[in-house]
Amino acid sequence: MATSTGSGDYDVVVGPYNANASTTIATGHTVTLTDNVTGNNFFQIQAGATLVGGGFSITVDNESSSDLTFLNNGTISGVLDVIITNPHGVAAIDFTGQGGNVRNLTINNASTIATIQDDTTLDGNLTITSGELNTKSGSNHALIVTGTTTIGPDSGGADQATLTCNASAISLGSGKTDGAGLNVKTGGTFTGGSGTHTIGSIVVDNNANAKFTNTSGTATLNGHSNDNTRTINIAGGSTCVAAGTMDVTFGTSSKLQISNQAGVNNLTLTGNVIYRLQGHSLISGALTITSGTTLDTQTTASSGTFRNLTVAGYCDVTGTLTLRGSAVSVGALRTNSGAEVTQGSSGTLALATGSNFGGTESVTFSWKNSDGTSDINLGGTITISGGSYFQPRTAPDYASVVNNVVWDSSQYWVDKMTFGGTLVVNASKKMETYNGSKDCIVNGDVTLNGELKALGNNVSAMTFGSLTIASGGTYNATSGTTTILGSSGGFALLDEGTFTHNSGTVKIDFETSNLNSSTRIHQNGAKKLNNVEIEMNRTTDEVLWSVASGTSQGIAGNLTLTKGESYLYSLAHDFDVDGNFLVDANGTWGSLGHTGAHEAGSLTINSGGTYMATSGTTTITTATGAGSSSNRAFFCHNAGVFTHNKGLLKTTASSADLEFTSQSETNNPLYDFEATQYAIAAANEWTVMNNMTIANGFQFNGGAGRAKVYGIMKQTGGTYNASDVSSSTDHFFNHYRLEGGTLDLSNIDITVGSIRNTGGTIS
Repeated sequence: MATSTGSGDYDVVVGPYNANASTTIATGHTVTLTDNVTGNNFFQIQAGATLVGGGFSITVDNESSSDLTFLNNGTISGVLDVIITNPHGVAAIDFTGQGGNVRNLTINNASTIATIQDDTTLDGNLTITSGELNTKSGSNHALIVTGTTTIGPDSGGADQATLTCNASAISLGSGKTDGAGLNVKTGGTFTGGSGTHTIGSIVVDNNANAKFTNTSGTATLNGHSNDNTRTINIAGGSTCVAAGTMDVTFGTSSKLQISNQAGVNNLTLTGNVIYRLQGHSLISGALTITSGTTLDTQTTASSGTFRNLTVAGYCDVTGTLTLRGSAVSVGALRTNSGAEVTQGSSGTLALATGSNFGGTESVTFSWKNSDGTSDINLGGTITISGGSYFQPRTAPDYASVVNNVVWDSSQYWVDKMTFGGTLVVNASKKMETYNGSKDCIVNGDVTLNGELKALGNNVSAMTFGSLTIASGGTYNATSGTTTILGSSGGFALLDEGTFTHNSGTVKIDFETSNLNSSTRIHQNGAKKLNNVEIEMNRTTDEVLWSVASGTSQGIAGNLTLTKGESYLYSLAHDFDVDGNFLVDANGTWGSLGHTGAHEAGSLTINSGGTYMATSGTTTITTATGAGSSSNRAFFCHNAGVFTHNKGLLKTTASSADLEFTSQSETNNPLYDFEATQYAIAAANEWTVMNNMTIANGFQFNGGAGRAKVYGIMKQTGGTYNASDVSSSTDHFFNHYRLEGGTLDLSNIDITVGSIRNTGGTIS
């Protein structure tokens, strides 16, 4: 054994020096290296001794009798490198003496398990080519490496070189910007343990035998490599185990490439800088972007490549997330006050699983916009596949700008939503309003393969570019108004599934969208719509009604035609409106080719409106409708147009009020007319060009009107003109057939071509 004795300085002056034995620098002595020292079985610096490194190295390569390989109880002065090549297993090392540090430490023997015995600082690099460095489980000594830590021979099989961190505090290349803080090469294994880590940057090579497991605690990354300024570069072909959190705090913009799904568990980006993806990146946990910090999926600021991003957990944004045209998938998205999230038109965003954001929310969300001051502009497509609630906004005066949405989950939407593009609800999925009035505006086409339920505790306003309900799809409508602004494939509304109207209104409103187009309303069942309002952009724009084969057409409520033309796609079909049928000033209903049976609770033709009747039968069924001064079963304003098309106008309403404010042989005459119940004409003239039949009486309100029937007037019951007090008005009948009831002539004059009484009374 070589031991310094006596006093004074002992220099290794001839070399390289090969000790071939253990070496001890005794107390009170100073040894200055002038060359490398090899062949040491055990190297010791006693308390009070000093080793002056001089920039040279000491190799300890053959210790066998003790687990101690290198022991410093004294002082290391200057620059010293240590190489451990001990082939005999356990190799305890203790560099922490009375002062000074080792610069570079190299471990290079497959059998070496070097264990630090105290908190250790290396002023230079840590290189583990083969063997292991362990921070000693239970003791968990801190390890600081100022330079680069390199693990692995860069070739061969797995687990040749290992750094085992246990629960230690680890610092590897903190703040380093000229190279990686940690580089795991082929054959290298980094076992992060559970301590707190600080690392300049991380590089894991593209090989399955390059293995990386982050600490289960927090690793803070505060530098970048000289490889295109990457802070994280974990190759896809590496072997990784997800753990803990990486907190990137570098104060200058840098780049990230996380190509292995398990390379990073939770990632937090801070630092008021821009981080850019250099490759398609994957995060197995959560992504947090703090205030002032930006993550951009484009490789460079101006014209770089769009990189894809997958975050298995949630994404929590207070800073800026710029998605560009990338394919991005996150478990769930939360945008906080001050957040900015943008996406290009070709980008896709999948909200995959839903989250309660680490337990900070009481329910799971696909997207939670926790503050209405966020700036959201998603111009591509969002696919919603998980979670229970979707809340893109909160503030009443704020709306997130979202383009296309694919709803692939059953969940609620919370608060008002505005989609600039399309909405598709996938088969077996449900989109449902939550607890009250929650408007939904979709400027593009809506396709329901699943269910959209817009019925809440309060009225929700729904606005769609168009609405298609596929076979198996359901629209459970709002009790308010569903407004349709446009057309898809020629259809404003295409219903091949289930439409539940919930007493609400469908409004075809092309005037609002300034759209000049003809369109269709298609139903696969009778009276699936309640109220319908039609307001086209031009008076000549058309709305056609069609149904599935074998289905009659109709609606359960009111039909209001405000502007445009509307008629049946198949002119022979029947059409039934349970409520009031109103044709307003700029509206035209019908076609001269209509031949089916049409029905309305009441029929109102306002000034400027036109109603072209079917050549079959038009039936009015109720006594309440709209009129100029009171409710009418039938009302036609003096500037309205009723075209009879040689059809029958029939009323079955009890005490039906009927009014033409202006009528003659040349102005809105009827062709055939029949009243099965008592009818009152509030008209100066009641002109029927062919036949008229009354079963329970007919009179003129106020006695000011008269009837002209150019065919057969048939009465089977009731009283004609029972309360008419006018004696100045002539009534004309080509032929009067009295089969029952009473013809009251007490106060009127009639002109009749012939009269036949077969069972009635003339008084």
